[in-house]
This record gives sequence, structure tokens and C-alpha cells, in this order.
Amino acid sequence: MDVHNIVEDLVKRFLNDILNEKKDICKCEQCRLDMACYILNKTKPMYVVSSRGIIHSENNKRESNQADIDILSLVKEAVDVISRTPRHTDDSIEEQQLIQSSTPQDKHIFVFPAIVGRIIDSDTLNPISNATVFLYQSNSEIPVTMFNHRWENPIQLLPKMDGTFSFWPKPEKATNNGIQKSFQMNIEIKWNNNSSLRKFFEITSISSENSGEVNLSDRVYRLDDIYVSPED
Repeated sequence: MDVHNIVEDLVKRFLNDILNEKKDICKCEQCRLDMACYILNKTKPMYVVSSRGIIHSENNKRESNQADIDILSLVKEAVDVISRTPRHTDDSIEEQQLIQSSTPQDKHIFVFPAIVGRIIDSDTLNPISNATVFLYQSNSEIPVTMFNHRWENPIQLLPKMDGTFSFWPKPEKATNNGIQKSFQMNIEIKWNNNSSLRKFFEITSISSENSGEVNLSDRVYRLDDIYVSPED
């Protein structure tokens, strides 16, 4: 079943409109993703399961001006918060949509989506801010290499991150175009120095020709919220 959250479409549209007007802030893919996550974590999703349902729900959504105003307000808040406290240390302004990555010099590659999740305190239902999150592949205990220096693995959750973590794995070599491959991934969450939890999942990628540039837009794999007990 293909489930779609139409609020994501509104967020992307409003966020792009606002960022197009800004000239003095970082617009890199990392900051864009952080802004989108900030907004979506504060909005109620609207799920539909068919193209007809999408059209019907979108029409209803357009009739609700207040809902649009609320989301637009959150977009402005997210842009302000994230631009003042970016997670990366590079102060350069990047307005380009494409990121030149550390992609291997291979003719064909598997490109991964950004992996996004949120960790919640199961007792208080508040976001966790004192945990470290690792991304691994298969049975390896070596953290997966990230797309470029703007992405961290492991990542330390800070209060400003609202419990949200994100990873963007570096592309892997493929032997040809059009090959479908499943990658077994898992994240490890560590907190209180001695407590940990693992979540396993699978990502499927279809190989493509390596152009040397990869666009992150629409390449997001969203995990369900993960609940942990800080007292464990």
C-alpha cells in the first residue's frame, strides 16, 4: 500500500518559497532537511492511499486557509531557528541544489536516501536530547560512511534537534545500471552511558549512472518514531 502524507508537499512548497527569498543564510541540503524535519515534527500528518485521495484531500486542504497560515508560520520559525544554529561547522553559503559529493569514481552507483528518525522518551513523550545515534550496514560494527563532511555518523542529539536524527550514506559501487538491491541497515541508540537499543530496517536502491553529483530532493527514508526509556 502506497501511503502519502500530503502535509509534506505543503511543507516543501512553502519552505522552497521562503528560502528562495532569503539571500544571507545557508541553504545546503543538510539545513533544508533539518528545517523540514523541524516543521513536520510539529504538524499533524494527513495520510492518503490513492491518487484520488490525494486530490480530494489536497482540495480540502486548499479550503483551509488557517491550516496554510499555521504551516507557513512554522516554516518561518524553522528557517529562523535552523539558520541561527546549523548542525554543520562550515559557514559558507550554498545556494545550489546539487551537492558535489565524495562519490566514488565508479561508472554505476547505488544512491541512498537520507535516513530520518525521531527518538521519544516513552515516559514523558518528549523528544530525547541526551543520546548518541549510530548507523550501521549489515553485520558491520563500523559506522557507515556519510555522503560528505556535513553529515555525522554517529550523531549526538542536542536539545535544539527536537529528538531528530538524520544520516545520508555515501553511494556504493554497482556493476551496471538498473540493478535493484536491498541493503540491510540498522541504527543503534546509546544513552545513559550503558543503555542501548537497535532498530533494523531495509532500504532498496536501483543503480544508476554516476554523474558525480547527487540531488537529495525527494530522497528521504523516514523511520517510525522510536521510543526509549531514559531510566533503563
